[in-house]
Amino acid sequence: EGNLEITYTVPDANTTWVLRAMAYNRELLSASDEVQIMASKPLMVSTNAPRFLRTGDKVRLQASVMNATDSAVVAVSCAVDSTAYRHGRCNGAQCRFC
Repeated sequence: EGNLEITYTVPDANTTWVLRAMAYNRELLSASDEVQIMASKPLMVSTNAPRFLRTGDKVRLQASVMNATDSAVVAVSCAVDSTAYRHGRCNGAQCRFC
């Protein structure tokens, strides 16, 4: 029938993927097609944190907030100690994850 179905989990990135397919049969008849697939989330927050930190370092954390919806969205973020986060102890931080 010439149908193709592909399941693929895309990484967390707002981007456009280009899928190109080509097929041929025993008589060397061929067909090809190209489609663009947009991968996006309704609300995406991407942090720009340094890869490494040492004791005593001071950093300013920045993030990009991308809203792909048709309405305004209020985004709230918080920073917590990763060890406390993993063990559910966020020292009173007002995060919905704690």
